[in-house]
Amino acid sequence: MIGLLCRNETCRYEAINLCKQFFPGHSVSQTESGDFQVEVSIPYQNEQEVATRVIVCSEKGCFEGNASAPRSEYLGAPDLDVAMGKAFYQAALPCTGYSPPWGILTGIRPVKLFKGLIGEVGLEETQRLFREEFYVSADKTQLCTQVALCELRELSPVEPQDCSLYISIPICPTRCAYCSFVSQENNKVGHKLIDEYLNLLCREIELTGEIIRSLGQRLKTVYIGGGTPAVLSPVQIKKLLASISPLAEGLEEYTFEAGRPDVIDREKLEVLKEYDVSRISINPQTLDDRVLESIGRRHTTAQFYQAFELASAMGFENINTDLIAGLPGDTTEGFCKTMDRILELKPSGITVHSFYKKRSSALAQTGQADEWITAKEAGGVSYAYDALRMNGYEPYYLYRQKDTVGGSENIGWGRNHQIGFYNIYMMNELHSVYACGAGGVTRLIRPDGKIQRIYNFKLPLEYIKGFSQMEERKRGVNEFYGG
Repeated sequence: MIGLLCRNETCRYEAINLCKQFFPGHSVSQTESGDFQVEVSIPYQNEQEVATRVIVCSEKGCFEGNASAPRSEYLGAPDLDVAMGKAFYQAALPCTGYSPPWGILTGIRPVKLFKGLIGEVGLEETQRLFREEFYVSADKTQLCTQVALCELRELSPVEPQDCSLYISIPICPTRCAYCSFVSQENNKVGHKLIDEYLNLLCREIELTGEIIRSLGQRLKTVYIGGGTPAVLSPVQIKKLLASISPLAEGLEEYTFEAGRPDVIDREKLEVLKEYDVSRISINPQTLDDRVLESIGRRHTTAQFYQAFELASAMGFENINTDLIAGLPGDTTEGFCKTMDRILELKPSGITVHSFYKKRSSALAQTGQADEWITAKEAGGVSYAYDALRMNGYEPYYLYRQKDTVGGSENIGWGRNHQIGFYNIYMMNELHSVYACGAGGVTRLIRPDGKIQRIYNFKLPLEYIKGFSQMEERKRGVNEFYGG
């Protein structure tokens, strides 16, 4: 337990994030004392600079850190966050001996920061800033370099009228024990509710298409995610894709995250082929049946191979697979074996996720998530990255999540220039992304950099009941763009 005392309210949010980063595996209390006592304050701030003080106390004694940052955008990050992070580093390191691999960076988009700095001060200075100002490890700095350079090379110029579309199918065959995404099991939603949800979803897609056309925008990518979109029947998938067709001409990328292999069959894949879906995801997470059973996936390794081989035989050339390092019950050896077996299949893309504690997941609620794999997970990730590079894969997008095991990250790897463009556009906030369906968040980005979000209702039943209200929210898009 970490007892946190913030003398200034403005620093509270980032102080909590830094506590989690510098003291992994510890919860944060703002009312109780604990193994570590952390006090954060802002001694002074003016138009030129802001200064912070951090005191960390434990059984080893008390350690103090003091740092300041100029009121400047030179470092690309909020000045208060930079100053507080440096003070945290000075105080926490002698207390714990632990240096977080991502240093003082707590945000989910370190590559966006990295690329912005490249444009301002060049690659070498950006690398120096990451290592010496943000205390990011050499390995993570190099990782950021690889991702940034890949994105800069592979992406065509983003035009003001470009946009993408995300479509949410928040329904799964069963709910995984580690999952906290907005999704429900199909046997709990019911066929009648799914049909009603799909009808309204198609209406929202039609409305979104009208908005995009009225603004003179151009759709570059479509991503159908979940949940598990392949849980829909072939007829339902066809209805969904038909509603997208008026928008789908000339797409750079059309992704269907099929997801769980136990719901993928030939008839569904034939529908995807008919509508020119160019990229699919088949996600085993692990190839250890024992671990699959323990996390509630309820499919087998054999079913993954059957689905993957079927899709390959039917001519899908861009297939991504998702894996999770650090799953409860898995081992370093088990994860490395899964990686080796996946590499034998030579999928176009492999996304390596690091397991993290999701507060609303079944694992967290039962307390099982406390049995994290920390050093073991980090070893598995390191092995995976080396193996991917040796097999011709290149990292193309990266994001972090709160409470990730071992302070790691999630990375998409592609081979032969087959990368997920939607993921890059979305993660780097390069253009507007319209979201349709329950749990979707539309993120509008104007040419002047202003961002506005429109939130849909989270669950299918809420989405259905509040659909008319949600329609009105979306009709306000034109006003945001000045139309």
